[in-house]
Formats: sequence, structure tokens, C-alpha cells
Amino acid sequence: MRISIDNFGTGQAALAYLKDLPIDVSKIGRSYISGKDRSQRHEAIGSGMVALAQRLDATIIAEGVETTDQLKMLRSWGSHECQGFLFSRALPSQDFFDAYA
Repeated sequence: MRISIDNFGTGQAALAYLKDLPIDVSKIGRSYISGKDRSQRHEAIGSGMVALAQRLDATIIAEGVETTDQLKMLRSWGSHECQGFLFSRALPSQDFFDAYA
């Protein structure tokens, strides 16, 4: 069994979980990746979350990647995996299996 924190850094997905649970995967919320309101502060926090997850040997998944600039930024931070509209819109499960099976 593996433990994943979704939307890390937002709402109830707080740092306290990292000290109490053996986290395998950390999904960084899209608010640190995309949007008009993203600032240097968001980027500092996002890159820090990636670095923290790396130190804990957790896989990092960045949500909400919509542009190649965001992808480059995440690669420079060391993010392991990314998801978002840059790669694909949401698909019904059958369409996914038909395309990738």
C-alpha cells in the first residue's frame, strides 16, 4: 500500500501529515503552478514543497500544468511527474483505455 497526499500545501493537506505519515506521493496543488494570481511567493513555496518531498523520498506530482513554461519551471524544481491540460484534457475512462490500451 502507498500513501499519497493530494493538493499538498492547500486546505487540510498540511505539513503535519509529513511528520506523522510515511508519504510515498505528494501532489502539489495547481494554485502553486498555474493561474494569473501566481507570484514569486507561490513559486518559492511550490519549489520548496518539491525540495521537501525529495528529501522525504516521495514522488512529486504537479497538478494543473497548462503551458510549456510551467513544465520547464517544474523540471527546474525537480518535479518527477506532471499532469494537466498541457498533456490531455480529462477523458472518460473508456476513451482513455481505447487510446492507451
